[in-house]
Amino acid sequence: MPINTRQSGHDSPGAEKTRGQRPLSESESESKLETQTHALTLLLVEDDLLSRSMLKVRVTRLFKQVFEAADGTEALELFCRHLPDIVLTDQVMQHRQAPGFSCCGRRPPVSAPR
Repeated sequence: MPINTRQSGHDSPGAEKTRGQRPLSESESESKLETQTHALTLLLVEDDLLSRSMLKVRVTRLFKQVFEAADGTEALELFCRHLPDIVLTDQVMQHRQAPGFSCCGRRPPVSAPR
C-alpha cells in the first residue's frame, strides 16, 4: 500500500506554483536570469584584479552594461556618472570601505505623495 507523505492543508510555501512542473535545469535557470537582468546595468567593485576579472566574465552576459572599479573612490565616481541599477561590491577595499561607499552611493529618496 503506497504511503501518502502529503499532509492535507500543510503544503510547503510555493508548492502550488511548482506542482506538476519539473525544476529548471542550470542552463534554463541561467537563461531565465539573463532575460530578467539584461535590461539592467551593474557596477562591479573589487580591488583584487583576478577576482574582478573572473566576476566580470560571469556577469557581463547577464547585464546590459557592466562598469568596473578597483576601489571605493573609483566606484563612487562611476556610480555618480552612470547611476547603475545594481552595485556588487567587495566588503573590504582600499580608499573607501563598502559601508562608506554604500552610504554615499545611495540615490536620493523618492518623495511619497501626500
